[in-house]
Amino acid sequence: MRSYHDAELEAPILSPEIGITQAVDRHDTSRTKVDIIKRSQDWVVVMDSLLLCTSPGWIGFDHTHPAYNAEVLNAITGRNMQANNLLLIGERMNNLCRCFNAREGLKRKDDTLPPRFTEDPLPDGPSKGQRLTKQQLEEMLDNYYDLRGWDKTTGNPTQTKLQQLGLEFAC
Repeated sequence: MRSYHDAELEAPILSPEIGITQAVDRHDTSRTKVDIIKRSQDWVVVMDSLLLCTSPGWIGFDHTHPAYNAEVLNAITGRNMQANNLLLIGERMNNLCRCFNAREGLKRKDDTLPPRFTEDPLPDGPSKGQRLTKQQLEEMLDNYYDLRGWDKTTGNPTQTKLQQLGLEFAC
C-alpha cells in the first residue's frame, strides 16, 4: 500500500478535498499523522489504478487537487464522480487488498518492521539518531486499524466495515 511520502507531507501537499489540511513532521507518530496516511493511501491507490503518476507536476497533472482529477475522469468516462466518491473507491480497494492478505494468512503480527527500524538509530542524514520504537509502532497500528474499521487483534476488516463498503463477500 502506498501513500504520500514524508517529504510531501512535510512540504506540505495539502489536499483538503481528501482531508489533508496540515503538514506533519516525518517523526510524528500521532493519530493525526496516521489518519493522513490512511487518507493518502485511499487517494494514491485510486491514482495508481488510473495509471496516473502521483509526483507533483507530472505533465501539469496535479494530484494534489482531487476535484481536478475527478473532473478529468468524468470527461473521459461520462460519469459524475466527486473526489469523495474516488476516496470511497480507494477505501474499498484497500479493504479488498487486506481481505486478500487475510485469506493468505497475514495477520497483525505481520504488520511489523525489521528490527533495524525499531532498534537501530539512523546513522546519518536529516533523521540522524531517530528510530521508531516498537511501542510507537504498536500505537500507530492501533490507530490505523481503528481509523480503517479493522479489528485491532487480527488487523483484518470487521464485518461492520465490510458491510459499510458493500464488501460483505470479501473476508
